[in-house]
Amino acid sequence: MPNVEIQMPSQIQNPKSKLPLFTSISVLIIIFAATAAFAQEEKILPRWKWHKGDTFKYQLHGDVVATGGPAERSLVTSTITIRARDDKLALFANTYAEIRWQEKGVWYQATREGLESHCGSFIIDTAGKVSGTSNDAGKQQEFDALMPLPAKPASQGSFWTVNLPDAKLHGTCEFTGYGKRAGRNCAILKMELASSERVGKLPARELKATYYFDVEEGCFVHIERRIKTRGDKRKDERLIIELLSSPKCQSAVEKERVIIDNLKGRLKRHPDDPSIMRQLADHYARLGKLEDALGMLDRILKSWPEDAKTHTRKGELLLASGDAAAALEHFNCAYKLDKGATRALLGAARASQSLQKYDDCARYARLALGEDEKQPYQAHYLLGAALAKMKKRKAAEKALQRYIELNPNIDKTQKPIVVFTRDNDVNLVVRRTTPGVDIEKRLKYTPEELAEGRELIRALVKEESVRLRLTQEEIAVLLEYIAQAYGKKAPEMIADFLADREKTYGKVKATLGRESKLPREKLGKLAAADNPPVTTEALLSMLEPGEALKRLEALVISHPQVARYHYLLGRYYMSNPKKFGKKAMKRFELAAGFDKGNALYHYALAYASLKMHDQARMLNELATEKVDMKKLESERVPVARERLRILSQLDFARRIRKVTAWTLDDQFAPKIVKELLDAIVAIAEGFRKDDLYYWGVEMGKLAYLLTFELEKHASSAVMRMSARSARESALSVIVGLYADAGADPGEPNRKKYESELPSWREKLAKVEKESLVYLRAYVEFLKRCERAFQILPYSEPSEADRFVDRLLKGEIQVLTEEVDRIKKQESRRRGKQNTE
Repeated sequence: MPNVEIQMPSQIQNPKSKLPLFTSISVLIIIFAATAAFAQEEKILPRWKWHKGDTFKYQLHGDVVATGGPAERSLVTSTITIRARDDKLALFANTYAEIRWQEKGVWYQATREGLESHCGSFIIDTAGKVSGTSNDAGKQQEFDALMPLPAKPASQGSFWTVNLPDAKLHGTCEFTGYGKRAGRNCAILKMELASSERVGKLPARELKATYYFDVEEGCFVHIERRIKTRGDKRKDERLIIELLSSPKCQSAVEKERVIIDNLKGRLKRHPDDPSIMRQLADHYARLGKLEDALGMLDRILKSWPEDAKTHTRKGELLLASGDAAAALEHFNCAYKLDKGATRALLGAARASQSLQKYDDCARYARLALGEDEKQPYQAHYLLGAALAKMKKRKAAEKALQRYIELNPNIDKTQKPIVVFTRDNDVNLVVRRTTPGVDIEKRLKYTPEELAEGRELIRALVKEESVRLRLTQEEIAVLLEYIAQAYGKKAPEMIADFLADREKTYGKVKATLGRESKLPREKLGKLAAADNPPVTTEALLSMLEPGEALKRLEALVISHPQVARYHYLLGRYYMSNPKKFGKKAMKRFELAAGFDKGNALYHYALAYASLKMHDQARMLNELATEKVDMKKLESERVPVARERLRILSQLDFARRIRKVTAWTLDDQFAPKIVKELLDAIVAIAEGFRKDDLYYWGVEMGKLAYLLTFELEKHASSAVMRMSARSARESALSVIVGLYADAGADPGEPNRKKYESELPSWREKLAKVEKESLVYLRAYVEFLKRCERAFQILPYSEPSEADRFVDRLLKGEIQVLTEEVDRIKKQESRRRGKQNTE
């Protein structure tokens, strides 16, 4: 123990003092003990904290300045990901994005294979111990130098030894105290290691590092490490690691700003490094700072005017800002410098499309595809869209089908459809491979693809609305409205969105949702009263499913002869057919018994039978002689009108009152109709595969006949289109069955099948010819609905009200008007062609 000189207070040294000496010593002992106890309480044991599925992402930047070797300077960028397998173990993976080095003034870049050879991964536990590799000891040393943790609890001033035999480095790591980093209160660890070898009086190699560890969340936040090597081959290695995201911290805007600050610091040390400038440009763009991004790219081009990648990047940013002409110049420049610059050709095609130079767009798209004409698949879409504008629809459709075939994000099991509008724009009716409709899960817009405002609006109103061709006025109104709800100015909101789409979209969705929040308590009180069935259904559709179910179960007891209540209760039971299927069937049977003229209840009973795997019962319920198709009433319009009356009574938000009244509609009836028709067609197809011609034809004819009645009495556009689609499918199966039977020498009625085959083919050809018109009309109808439900309530509320008023008079009428318009347009086009 070192010698310590203690100066006693004057009252202790003075024997006349009122405080005795032994009392003073006791006080000092108590103070010392309390201080020691306090120090003991301050001890911490930094450990990783995670649960299964948690992910920590880091960005690593390293640079090495060397003499005495071939590489004068090296730069490396990588992403470190730590993903928890369970509460104890996690996978550590280091993926290199770029390795560059300079030899004799010339810069070289590692290939993809070279980058992959440097990538590595291993398993770590919460104490930072490595396991599960063929070289645990080596990996442990590597990890200890990168992210060290003490083996025992440590307090401020505590240190522990660190040995890295492979690197010939030995020394200590000290817990020096606490400090702020990236807005977090962090424990600061400092490591100093040195080799035993000497160059003069200094170690041949030494490592100095500072680590910021967030004890509360359990992760490293920031790491700075420097290794100096002396001797013939001198090296100065600098490494910075920044936390990008963690389970508790998803604010990408702040992370982008931290990264930009670090990159600025690196640029001060290396002002002539184009890699740092390019990274800065990318991060500025992510924050929506396009002017700063363009300025950084101009700085690169000033020194390296023949850098094709920088020309391409600048073209993309100019295109995003709306200057397509200037963007095209840079894309062309990039292509002249590098004939293999596919990304530049894609950009040139997009720019030409924006400038309405469709010939050029098609030419650039073909150049991007190259000889094999496979990748990039986006070029096929640009080619198809350009050819459509040039009125070359057959060639356009071929290119678009190729795009669908090669696009990994489109579900090939569902039949994709290509439709052209009257303005020769392209509409693709496809299903994405990613399930769900939440755009934050499936959209991957980038700042390069769209102007900032248009990108934000398109993302917030569902992916399909990119085809709605929003005007600049609509964008301005929507931006202002959404920004007001978001609580920031439009540019700040856009910057947040570009940096962290998921979080921003969630906040916008929540804030906009406040306006559309239904007053559940008031609705519940209204529903408790004895109301007419239509009013009751309207109220129940606005309640939570659990509460609605309880009220319905009480209603069928108090009003046992109201068919509608039995149907509604059965509909709720069908949400879980495996558990409540029999209960649902009983309710549908009662509904059909009390209201024998409504075919909807027979369809519901058939659907329940289908889900209960009772195929015979399903077909029996759909037999045309049993079901009276004069009435297929789903009460859709009356219930919507009643909802509107109730919402008005409750003083619900006027802007979206009518839209809410309509869109709360239940889609059970259209759903069951579609699934039943598809099931009958599938049975017919099954009979065809088994060469059971008669039964296959009977099933096909049943579906065919039902579609006419359904189309005649359908109350929704979805039901109407389901019937038309099923008719085409049924006719296709029937024609196939007739052709197979007519060609089968063992079929006794083959001549009959042969003679009737032409008439069925004629029917199929007629339906196929009409299908495109109806499909185009349906697509336009859906687009109008989307505008009315998603855009117009904020940009033109009165127009949205007028459209919903038309729907409340009859949805089929709106669809029929669209069909008539397209037919007249086609007729005029044919007349013009004949005249020419």
